[in-house]
Amino acid sequence: MTIYSGCKIFGRSILILQGSKLGYEEPVTLKNCQLGPQVELKGGFFRDAVFLKNVSVGSGSNVREGTILEEESRVAHSVGLKQTILHFNFTPNQDKATPSLIGDVPRGVMLNQRPIFLGGQGGLVGPCRLEFGTVTAAGSIIRIDELRPGRLIFSGTGRGGSIPFMPGMYQNIKRIVLNNITYIANLIALMQWYAYVRSQFISDDFTEPLFVALKEKLRMAIDERIQRLKALSQKMPDSVIAYQNYTKENASSRILKQKNEFLERSDELEDYFRSQENIAVKENLLHFCDRWAR
Repeated sequence: MTIYSGCKIFGRSILILQGSKLGYEEPVTLKNCQLGPQVELKGGFFRDAVFLKNVSVGSGSNVREGTILEEESRVAHSVGLKQTILHFNFTPNQDKATPSLIGDVPRGVMLNQRPIFLGGQGGLVGPCRLEFGTVTAAGSIIRIDELRPGRLIFSGTGRGGSIPFMPGMYQNIKRIVLNNITYIANLIALMQWYAYVRSQFISDDFTEPLFVALKEKLRMAIDERIQRLKALSQKMPDSVIAYQNYTKENASSRILKQKNEFLERSDELEDYFRSQENIAVKENLLHFCDRWAR
């Protein structure tokens, strides 16, 4: 194990196995993380995460709780898991006259303006200005100024544009809920895989403490997603009002029913998720592994 100068390590549940390297490119801050063998964290901040054998993470990274990087995973520099990181590079003319202004200082310091939301996997091509209340769709590269408040900006392979944005309306709540259910179901399935299959392969490279930490982080992820879905359901009364105000006589009774049913059955949905966490699937999983091994 190699720990380069400037690194800081905190927490009672720290685990670092043989061959790992911390802080080769810049200092690492590590808190309550568990590292398998030959893990290389080149620089950045890491908290409540698990890194299995031969994981490599570049410098400038910010990896937070509930993160699991399995064997051989590779992460480039300046990557934030659950974070958005913006970069401003030199222009083709070798200058750096490309600052982007998101909101402004005079109103921003008062903390009474609507937030600006930048969707994931997107970016700003400076110099660019965005007004308070602006929302950029995921995957959009913003190249124009938007100085009108409360607008949704989108771009892609087709023609981009900007349309009014109504906070909290959730027009496609069914898709949002179904995708969340599918995601949580997959997390529960992965927990079963760890519990009944990965548990059979405890070794020097995959120790018992590392296995326990793995399940702990996955439990954090499941709990967080269930809580987020429950919190979303509590927004439905306001969402119904926002939707009716926006669509007026064109409001869809089907969409209104979906919103109300989501709120009414949110406790039932949570109880169902909890019941599935302890479902007995050991025999089926081991049977699958036996057939796969052949």
